[in-house]
Amino acid sequence: MLVANFLQAYIAVISATVIANPIASLETRDFKIDTSKYCSAPLLDSSKYLPVKDSELVFVQALFRHGARTPAFYINSIKNDYFDCSNPLNVITDVDGASPPNASVSMKQTIISPVNAKKSFGYGYWKGNCVTGQLTDLGKAQAKSSGSSFRKIYVDKLGYINDKLQSNVNISVRTTNIWRTKDTAMEFVSGVYPKDKRSSDAVITMGQLPQEIENMYDNTAICPKISEIAAKITKTAQYQDYLKKRYTDMIRIAGIIGLNTTDVPTTKSLWLTLFDSIFNAKCTDKPYACNSKGQCINDSDIELARDSYNFEQNYMRRDSIYAKEYTKLSTGPLLNDLLQDIKSAIDEDKLLSASSKSSAKRLSIFSAHDATISAVLSALNSTSSNIGTPPFMTMVLFEIWKSKSGEYSVRIMQDNDVVKVNAIDGEAKPWCNMNSCKFEDYSKYVSKFVYDDYEKECYSK
Repeated sequence: MLVANFLQAYIAVISATVIANPIASLETRDFKIDTSKYCSAPLLDSSKYLPVKDSELVFVQALFRHGARTPAFYINSIKNDYFDCSNPLNVITDVDGASPPNASVSMKQTIISPVNAKKSFGYGYWKGNCVTGQLTDLGKAQAKSSGSSFRKIYVDKLGYINDKLQSNVNISVRTTNIWRTKDTAMEFVSGVYPKDKRSSDAVITMGQLPQEIENMYDNTAICPKISEIAAKITKTAQYQDYLKKRYTDMIRIAGIIGLNTTDVPTTKSLWLTLFDSIFNAKCTDKPYACNSKGQCINDSDIELARDSYNFEQNYMRRDSIYAKEYTKLSTGPLLNDLLQDIKSAIDEDKLLSASSKSSAKRLSIFSAHDATISAVLSALNSTSSNIGTPPFMTMVLFEIWKSKSGEYSVRIMQDNDVVKVNAIDGEAKPWCNMNSCKFEDYSKYVSKFVYDDYEKECYSK
């Protein structure tokens, strides 16, 4: 889940050596990956993967949510410790631009704790070595395992990308300017290319848009009209009816975890905060919150919070009468980026001979958030009832295949399953078969969600 106050802007593009964090504990700890529901997506299964018949794979986009993290919100009354981040945030090496070469030292980034909590502001935070929204050791293990499962398909089974990462990298990586997505990308690529499968001079550029113009989450700062449409959606009769029916439970759960609910009207939702705060304990096997009256969160409360937040996301992005306008404003720029990336790959494929295709870009990686996954699946009009709460490390794969006749098609999968989509415009059949959707049809559909002038649309009255 993404909070409104994002980290300060960093340099738009950095170069990071693709290495596993060099702390032995991450390599040796035995993490039990919980694949139930929200806590962890299933790994890609190479034994079940089937290529498109009589076709050649020419390009892949891998869009995934980051791995498991700490809660995005700190709530003082929840007393759980978070000693779950024993490894550095990341390892940054200045590899290009140093003069002379390697003039800059490599540095690890980590979180420090107050020496004496009572003689500092330590009372205002949990005990541990993590900050809010940080990728945990478990999350890093999930990402690396996900990368390893990706390798089993696209290296071992298909021979699509190189067996070894070389200096002439044909992979691009994009993240947001939030550290958990950067850490996840590094661990994922480290899974695809373990240490013995990387040349010493292999470096992948990790790129980010400045947070002021980021489009892998709902950027209301650059596009105020997103908030206006969201307000219209929350005022609809269906949304208000949903809030009223769950208001009593919402206030009860908020009271258990210590939130002040004195002035919370029936028209306001707290489910995002509640879901984020209480589900994390389930995923990390920590004690559930209790209040001074002995009332404690239980599994039913957690499922209710998940179901409520899932409804809100589904309704906001796909099911309300304003959903398409909301998606065009909030997600259109990202959809356009994805589409143009595919078009460039197809154009390059048409120009290159079979012998020179090894130099073409083969893979684009997008390390993002749950909101990103929800937004893209909603735009595709996915039939899934759970697009609002995608699990940690869920992956949406866009594969571009070329038939023997030279026709390009798109296959879209979420983890191991082909994405199923609804019918549109009163048609009886789904708008496309995502196991093999003609690229022209896919491009035409996605283009409907992209405005020609976003400055004009985002500030229109």
